[in-house]
Amino acid sequence: MKRKVLICLLVCLFLVPSALGHGDKIRILDWNVYIRTDVFAVVQELIPLEEAVNQIIESDIIARSEIIRKHIEWLHLLPGS
Repeated sequence: MKRKVLICLLVCLFLVPSALGHGDKIRILDWNVYIRTDVFAVVQELIPLEEAVNQIIESDIIARSEIIRKHIEWLHLLPGS
């Protein structure tokens, strides 16, 4: 499995930038998004799935993801991008 992931990553690193017309330039954006629940607690069955889903909904992930989308769009429009 690790070998397949490594091969996929290498393909992305070498082919995707050229396909997008950026030549040898790669731009990476890392954004940590808090979803207001403990995923590991759900997997370990320490909290019910329904409770975790409600916590995610209450965190308004949709509105926050829209803000992130707008920011990414803004970054793409910068000169030299």
